[in-house]
Amino acid sequence: MATKGQKYKKWAAEEKYKIIKPALDMQKSTVQITKETGINNGLITTWIHKYRKYDMEGLISKKKPSYGYHRIWKRIFEKTGWYVLM
Repeated sequence: MATKGQKYKKWAAEEKYKIIKPALDMQKSTVQITKETGINNGLITTWIHKYRKYDMEGLISKKKPSYGYHRIWKRIFEKTGWYVLM
């Protein structure tokens, strides 16, 4: 878990594959990979499941949409036609 003010690491698909390859080839367990890399076992397991289901496409990080207040108010205006004054 990140500490206060720490940014989360963004992993490239190639990096993820390189990390999980020994587990996919049955050379190492996910626990061994966790001990060697310091990456959470649940995250490694998730990467393995995504790789098995979607191949390399599953390891590509998807940008999550931002639903800030400006977007919410824009949707309200588009649907109702009224402005909300604060």
